[in-house]
Amino acid sequence: MRFDGNPQTALGNRSPTPTATTTSPPPADGRVTDLSLPDGWAETAFRRDAFGPDDVAGLAATLAHESGDAALSIVPVRYERTDGQDHVDALTEAFEHRPGGVDVHGPREASPRTAFALRARFTPVSREREVVYAVTGDADDALAVACLLARACPDAGALKERVEDHGGAGVGPASAAVLSDDEAVDAALSDAADRCAFTGQPTSSHHLHVPLRYAVAAEGYPQSDAGVVRVPTLVDGFAAAVSHGAWTERSLGDFEPSTDVDRTAPGEYRLPDGDRLADADAGRFSLVRLGADP
Repeated sequence: MRFDGNPQTALGNRSPTPTATTTSPPPADGRVTDLSLPDGWAETAFRRDAFGPDDVAGLAATLAHESGDAALSIVPVRYERTDGQDHVDALTEAFEHRPGGVDVHGPREASPRTAFALRARFTPVSREREVVYAVTGDADDALAVACLLARACPDAGALKERVEDHGGAGVGPASAAVLSDDEAVDAALSDAADRCAFTGQPTSSHHLHVPLRYAVAAEGYPQSDAGVVRVPTLVDGFAAAVSHGAWTERSLGDFEPSTDVDRTAPGEYRLPDGDRLADADAGRFSLVRLGADP
């Protein structure tokens, strides 16, 4: 549960100013990205299992602040869309969620499936609040986001601010409207993954499904003014096109983006090959939302 203080080990604490794209490929074995919890936060529950009628491998977990006033939970849920409305119903707890304000790029109907909700609970003053921060198709994406949020939230008040940033609440400098995470991701990413994520050249040679936990390390992935990665409300991952040359040069045939976050001890997590796509241009990714056309 120790934060080593190096902002490069915490994806949510990178500088808002993108660094220049490197021209050389990363090491073939990549590097492990540390997602361990910072001081003040602890894992209070963690279980890997298969969830839902479709037996989806995933996890349920709770990360809590030592004050008792803030917590982040990963909860298995049933997700579906009916007549254009998204429905999220918990499988292991008693709550339901009806996301609003999300511009649906997909069919008006989506079959039920198991997904994972990241819930934030905080009591900044006297009244406790609980909100669904995001719903992901991959449980390890929800865990990675929870760890990044914890690193950006030394107390309940900070978690409240991060939740408001996520929804686009309030105003920024010079009273400019603050984009929600959904709006910021839509503005920064491509509508279609038809150019190589590394070279920018049109290609259809290889297509890669990129989980959120790997996508956020890519060059130019959007962040809030507080340096926290932007997370779509309903996310199943990202699509990326890769030219054959870039694919071969970076040995992406050996890359397993579905790799789970490695839990080495309670509150201590690592993402193998976490920087494998660090020199990809996130602006060439396209978002795959839950409920999108297959």
